[in-house]
Amino acid sequence: MNRLIVKTLMMIGLLLLVPAHAGVYKWVDPQGNVHYTQHPPADASIKAREINKPPPPPEDIVDVNEPFRLEIEAKSKNQKVREEAEAKKRAKQTRDVKDAEKCERARSNLAVLQTGGAGRGSGASFVNEAGERIKMDDEQRAERLKQAQKQVEYYCED
Repeated sequence: MNRLIVKTLMMIGLLLLVPAHAGVYKWVDPQGNVHYTQHPPADASIKAREINKPPPPPEDIVDVNEPFRLEIEAKSKNQKVREEAEAKKRAKQTRDVKDAEKCERARSNLAVLQTGGAGRGSGASFVNEAGERIKMDDEQRAERLKQAQKQVEYYCED
């Protein structure tokens, strides 16, 4: 059933396209009037006339907006470059501040380890994850001292 409907609709569509393919005839009657019809006159000689499509526009037309468009694009690119540079500058400043804080903290840790935790008795101590103060032996202190020196070298690039 569906195939029959589809075939019928296709045939109707094809039949409707036939008049669109018809030619155009121009003729002048005995009174001098010009006529345009789809069918040629019965008593006149047939002179078929081809209707040409308009030519495509030339490609060498100058776009008067081109200089302005180029200027706007250049300004847009410059603005993007400036914004990116400003963002990088802000990120570097933030990084520098954080590095300065880390440097100060590393130097403070190194000083505490070198003095042996002055003010808290002999030997250095640290606070573990549970919040308990643990006293370090000489081996742990030496290891922490090496780590602190590496941190000072890394964060304090003077």
